[in-house]
Amino acid sequence: MGIDQYTGRWHITEMEAWDEDSFNMDGQAYLQIDNDGGGSVKFGAVQVEIDGKASEKQRFEFSFQGFDEGDQISGWGWVTLKVVDTLEGEIRFFQGDESGFIAKKQ
Repeated sequence: MGIDQYTGRWHITEMEAWDEDSFNMDGQAYLQIDNDGGGSVKFGAVQVEIDGKASEKQRFEFSFQGFDEGDQISGWGWVTLKVVDTLEGEIRFFQGDESGFIAKKQ
């Protein structure tokens, strides 16, 4: 499977580690995946750029770097198509927090 099923803007609707007020505190939380595997993730005070690709495990895997409240952060994550227009995934910060999440196609 290719990257096409993952591309677009996805609203993050649930996160295991944070409640909705926290992850939407600065606007709607989202994951943006572009055709070239680039994109971005924004939730709470976290704003990162991603670099990823579709893997043989039938998921999109990505690394990221960016900022959380002005502090530089990095890590990795993955998403898989759970049902039509719904992604399930996980984001892990280097030597820090991790959270599962659900995102719906915008």
